[in-house]
Amino acid sequence: MLRLPRAHRPYGTGLWLGTVGALLFVGLPLSRRYGPEVKEVRRSDYPMEMLLALGETDGTIDVYFRRPGELEVTDHSPTAVFVTFFSPRAPIPERMAPNHYRFAIQGGSVSRSIEAILDLLEAELDGRHVTVHFGWPTSSWLDRMATGVFVANLMRLPLRHRKLRFAIEHDAEHPAPAAMPMPERAAGSS
Repeated sequence: MLRLPRAHRPYGTGLWLGTVGALLFVGLPLSRRYGPEVKEVRRSDYPMEMLLALGETDGTIDVYFRRPGELEVTDHSPTAVFVTFFSPRAPIPERMAPNHYRFAIQGGSVSRSIEAILDLLEAELDGRHVTVHFGWPTSSWLDRMATGVFVANLMRLPLRHRKLRFAIEHDAEHPAPAAMPMPERAAGSS
């Protein structure tokens, strides 16, 4: 086995560091500009489109945050909007209605993206009554466990956005069974 003298080892390490640094210096800007995620982000909706549509309406505004798997759009009124955040690495979800807006996750997390939309709503729709609705996940146990962390972040939102109203809700798919009437007790029995 050929062994190099110790004097040549620092030059090998320097060559390795220089090569890795050059590849990162060239590769990162190119991947951000020409990456596959860029096409999906370009196809997403713009928050100003949503604000312009809401600005043309009167009355209370309802903003529903939906996950990509939740397909139902129950309110087709012009004062209600449905917002879905999606990962740019996944295909963009289908638009379910004209008031359904799809935004790419920005800033690394859904919580930051929600904060950005709420900041925009609070700043641009000042003086209007805005109610923000969050759904409750019922799809899998993993979603339910992750909800604990997400709800902890959601609980901070009313303190940061005092002009908006918040609601976490779950619509029942099946009506609750009617209460069974209690049998009448005979007088004197205990």
